[in-house]
Amino acid sequence: MEINQVVFWQPIISPHYSTLFVALTRFYKVTVYFENEMPQDRKKQGWVLPLLPGVYVAKVDSKESIKQFEEINSDQTLHIFSGTRGYKLIWTVFKHAMNRNANCGFLGESLDWLGLNGKIRYIVSSVDRFLYQSKMKFILGNGELGVKWYEKVGYNTAKIFEWAYFVEEPKIRTIHVNSSGIVRFAFVGRISKEKGLDWLVSSLLRLSDSSFELNIIGDGPELDYIESLIPIEMRSKFIFQGRRNQSEIYSLLQVMDYLILPSTGKDGWGAVINEAFNVGLPCIVSSYAGASCLILNKKLGFIIDPQNRAGLIETLNLILKEKLIPDEERKDLIMNFSSCISGEAGAKYLKSIIDYISMITKIKPIAPWRTFFLN
Repeated sequence: MEINQVVFWQPIISPHYSTLFVALTRFYKVTVYFENEMPQDRKKQGWVLPLLPGVYVAKVDSKESIKQFEEINSDQTLHIFSGTRGYKLIWTVFKHAMNRNANCGFLGESLDWLGLNGKIRYIVSSVDRFLYQSKMKFILGNGELGVKWYEKVGYNTAKIFEWAYFVEEPKIRTIHVNSSGIVRFAFVGRISKEKGLDWLVSSLLRLSDSSFELNIIGDGPELDYIESLIPIEMRSKFIFQGRRNQSEIYSLLQVMDYLILPSTGKDGWGAVINEAFNVGLPCIVSSYAGASCLILNKKLGFIIDPQNRAGLIETLNLILKEKLIPDEERKDLIMNFSSCISGEAGAKYLKSIIDYISMITKIKPIAPWRTFFLN
């Protein structure tokens, strides 16, 4: 099997893969089909349609989706699907591709395994595995959690590869070292229950050392509730920045000391971790986020367990007690590490996977962040 074209079938044009799509054009003709326009709630969060020079982009036609597939399909074409069951048109094309024994891969995140809905998702995923595994060339599972999910429902581990988000890098990167003695934490994201901001705020309020500042970047339905948790005498410690666009977020992150992603519900990846690493910022990441797989050691940050609520307090206390403010050397190391989650690194990794399933190479590729040397 020799591949010269890669076609992505996605729910929307994701800014979390745009840099990958463009970098991949070095090796293949790249096409992106999307089912839906950018949702308004995503736009309000600051998402913008990415520029994709060299990439052919088209909307999936509600009446001609199978025709679109047939026009682009060949023995040298590889289709990568994401979304599937949750998106009618993509699911239709996916099933057709399976029936045609086309060259196909699947890109997916770990699903929420909790409660009754988690059991239903497990059953549905197991049925899909029974029906389609033999016809799929590979599965890209987002993070270690994604890999574990697809292993759990019975997919052949030889077909599963750890995957990630690949976001646009800032145009300007400046290393800023904080000398104020006040540790500057940042939360970036939608202010909703599953993001765990209430856990973070409550933990900070319980610390005996108040030499911290939390910048909250984002908006959402829990905003008023979060504000109500903060006593008047502590409000100067919590700075609500509101919604910001991508360049503004990067500017704010460059003057912070730690990003905190305290998700208490399923968080498929957590692209803000990529953004933080791009400017040399260490991260405190929930084990419920796929991006927790990037925290390879304490130079990069800490992993916290939502089932151990005291663990976050212990981590925050350690940082404040030891004044673990990242210096220039540490920030430089983290920025160097971010190269392994760049679009260029992702494109080379995907090419190595394609070469492996095409039997051009015999050694199963390992995700670039797993082979990065941290001294």
